[in-house]
Amino acid sequence: MPIMKRTIFTLIASIASLTLLMGQSSPAITYTTEALWNTTTGHANWINILNAYHEIGLWEHGTLDIDLLAVNNLRDSQGKGGTADNLHIFSAIEDESVALSLFEFGITHHFPASILSIGVRNVNKDYFTSPWNSIFTSSVGGLYPSLSDNFPISDSPMSAMCLHSELTLFKGFVWKSSLYNGVASNRWDEVFNIRPNRDGIFSITEFSYTGREGTYVGNYHLGAAFGDTPLPEEQRSSKNPEKKHKRESMWALVEQPLYIAPDGDQLTLLLHGGWAPNSECELYGAVGVLWRGLLSERDYIGLLYDRSLYRTGYETEIELTYAYPTSFGIIQPALHRVYTHTTNHTIAMAKVIFDF
Repeated sequence: MPIMKRTIFTLIASIASLTLLMGQSSPAITYTTEALWNTTTGHANWINILNAYHEIGLWEHGTLDIDLLAVNNLRDSQGKGGTADNLHIFSAIEDESVALSLFEFGITHHFPASILSIGVRNVNKDYFTSPWNSIFTSSVGGLYPSLSDNFPISDSPMSAMCLHSELTLFKGFVWKSSLYNGVASNRWDEVFNIRPNRDGIFSITEFSYTGREGTYVGNYHLGAAFGDTPLPEEQRSSKNPEKKHKRESMWALVEQPLYIAPDGDQLTLLLHGGWAPNSECELYGAVGVLWRGLLSERDYIGLLYDRSLYRTGYETEIELTYAYPTSFGIIQPALHRVYTHTTNHTIAMAKVIFDF
């Protein structure tokens, strides 16, 4: 994988140079590798993602945040498409290949009870990152289809210029709000664009409450999004190629502890769903259960069922996953069963995450 090797060296050299210039500590580097096998069609894929994050102090409570991302998707690089021909991509990291993209590049100031940031940013940085939901390998463990399939959103590995703010109202209560350039990109010559006349705008906001660990008060999120953005290419006409459309979406997420053992083992119920009227994916919902502490204190086993309703059909997915933490990262096998109105697929997956 010569492209991936060059990317690794470029990514590490870029952040290392900034680190030396600023006299700061070393960056946090995460390497994720995932093997996929569609047992229905025989298609296989191998995905590698390298992520490097560094925070450089500029002034008291002010930082320059840099997050670089490199993706090597074997099937995408060969022009073969995804592992499964389904409506919504089933793997959270089966993204298009990109040599080096800006996941985040911005200035952040931390106030006593709030945060204000401006610069290139990715939606996955701030939203849909709740701890139990993030364990699942399905793409719905990140952005929900009611958002990712309806807006040209700054979903990984794409980003866009953003004004982001967070406010802690009371202990455990947080308000987040972000205003993005309407079209995201993974190209360095486009990611800094601020073109509301052409690209429109995308705004997202969320109100959440997080309980204390070890109690029966879990994580609760309620959010909404609005976009006035260009139509997808397949929906544009030759007379008006830049026609924009307005869309709204709402979603909710609940992580509710059901049982907590004296030794810390825990059973949690996961619920989330989204609604986007007059959109490609109008309705989405999911229910899952997770158990922490099966073979070790920090391992997880989970079962998730989700269903998406599209204008053109439906998709249902069932995921069974197990995550085992080690001294270097996480080992995670998973099994997916995907049903659509036209096809059915069974996909086996093995993911390993290395933290440096």
